[in-house]
Formats: sequence, C-alpha cells, structure tokens
Amino acid sequence: MSEGLTISGIYKQYWLDSFKVKGRINRSSFWIPYALFLLMYLFFMFVGMAIDLSIEKYNIKILFSSILPILWYLINLFPLSSSYIRRLQDVDVKPYWAGIPIVFTFIFALFIKNILYFGALGVTLLFLFSIIFLLIAILIIGLIIAGIMIVVAVIIIGMICIIYFSIFCAKGTVGPNKFGPEPPKNLLHKL
Repeated sequence: MSEGLTISGIYKQYWLDSFKVKGRINRSSFWIPYALFLLMYLFFMFVGMAIDLSIEKYNIKILFSSILPILWYLINLFPLSSSYIRRLQDVDVKPYWAGIPIVFTFIFALFIKNILYFGALGVTLLFLFSIIFLLIAILIIGLIIAGIMIVVAVIIIGMICIIYFSIFCAKGTVGPNKFGPEPPKNLLHKL
C-alpha cells in the first residue's frame, strides 16, 4: 500500500513494508521500486567497475563490480520478495509463485552484470559455456534428445518470463479479494 502520492512516498513504503507479505500492492507501487532497484543495481555495477579500474594498477584483485551489485541485491532481497508476493496477491495469484521471479531476478542481474562488465568477452564466455553444456549433453544423452531438451528449456523459460511480466503488468482485482482489500490508488494512476 502506497503511503504517499509521489514516487518518493512509494519508494519509502517499499522499504517500510519489507517484511510484509499480507495484503496487496498496485502496479505503480510494484514497478517504481523495481525500476529504481534495477537502476541502482546498474549504478553500483558501474561504480564497482570504476573502482576495479582505478585499483588495477596496484595489482589488487578484488572485483567490486561483482561485490557491490550483489550486496545491493541481497539488501533488496526481502523487499523485492515482499513486493512480488503482494503484487501476485493483487491479481489473485497464490503467493508461493513468487519464488520463480525471485530466482529469475537474480539470474537476470548476474547476466546483465557479466555482459556489461565483460562486454564481448562476456557474451563469448556465455556462448562457450552453452556450447560446452550442449556437448556434454550430446555425449551423455545423444544429439537429438539434447537439442530437443535445450529448445524446450528455452521455450519454457521464455514463456515463464512473458507470463510473469504480463501478470505483474495486469490490473489488480477490483474490490477485495481473498488476500485483502483493494490497494489505494495514488497520483500515478491519474496520469
């Protein structure tokens, strides 16, 4: 539930409701903190890369570009989880389904960090690891079955992402549902 009518009020409420899993939140109360989380994640990643580059000349091998974003994710783990749960409840979906986007957010955050940090090298490494995984799968279970399994896995992951994105973008249940009363509207609904 958004405390204020402003973005800062919504973000403040995000932190105040970090451990609250009962009730519902509307779309703006979900997406604004989530967008700010992603922007801050990228900010901490770039700050970490700048620190890495500046201490590289001293032959120090600490990867702040990995430490800072992961710390930011861990700091946001409970508020994000709480937001996922309450957003799902707003559209009348059972809260245990929030486990999937929690894992996907972590994987997505690591994927973005590696691509931005390592650039072409990161994409190449990701491709090479995929090829190695494919070759191991081919050796163990055969070419056709491995290919089918990979295609099916990619399709399933893509479908899961599309389903959750559309659930999180969907308008909540009008009026009360089994998870509580309708969340109050804020100024952003009038824009």
